[in-house]
Amino acid sequence: MTTDLPLKAEPLAQRSVNTISRAPIEVQGRAATVARPRAVLLLASVASLTLELAQQVFQGEDAHILRTSDAEEALRYLATENCDLLLIEFNLPGVNVAQLCERARRIWDGQIMLIAPQERRAEFLPGLTHGGDACLTTPYHPKELFARAQALWRRWDNV
Repeated sequence: MTTDLPLKAEPLAQRSVNTISRAPIEVQGRAATVARPRAVLLLASVASLTLELAQQVFQGEDAHILRTSDAEEALRYLATENCDLLLIEFNLPGVNVAQLCERARRIWDGQIMLIAPQERRAEFLPGLTHGGDACLTTPYHPKELFARAQALWRRWDNV
């Protein structure tokens, strides 16, 4: 499911963070495993291909993908809602990715993955030093995006 911002999201108290993993619970004295509520990914990109790939990758994982092509709008959303992963593609017009990562870190402590074409790989370093957690060069295999997101969430759960 994909939603372009702005939108009214459910209150924070109704969801928990890192929603793709499974959490053990007890049901009438027996251990059981149930899926946590859906994962929420915020995609900051102007490319519809990236959105299609993200939808393909997280299909069947009960993920909700939000998309914006505006950095300020992404920051407003991060400040007010619960998001599990911010995917920043280096195609946003007029956006300094390092500054966007730094500003996002001031208001939000989730995971940030940077996506850029191979020829812009050198721009990962400022993004990573200003708050980015992982990077991925295009073209990439869709399963790699999913595996990197899972790795970020695993590390996040162990902190």
